[in-house]
Amino acid sequence: MPHWKEMLRGDSIPWLLEADAEQPGIRYFTLRDILSYSENGSEVKEARKAVMSSGPVPVILDAQEPGGYWCEPGPGYRPPYRSTVWQIIFLAQLGADGKDSKGKAGCE
Repeated sequence: MPHWKEMLRGDSIPWLLEADAEQPGIRYFTLRDILSYSENGSEVKEARKAVMSSGPVPVILDAQEPGGYWCEPGPGYRPPYRSTVWQIIFLAQLGADGKDSKGKAGCE
């Protein structure tokens, strides 16, 4: 079975590693998951910081209520895509740092 990279028309890694303020998670996940860089490496740490400071993650965190929830208190799934459970799912999928205090507050 051919390696997945052999199926590409060209090397997409340089494109995936480009700095992108709108979607900084792409660089982070490329370093971590495709190139298997250590989570403790300086490039991965820098990419994770970018995830937390630009793109959708800070927008989601800024919309969090002081009590640690989004929309209404409690762990409910409603309203769809706006409730606390959904926001935590989105943060995880976007590469948010699980050690962030606001993210932790949402989980609690």
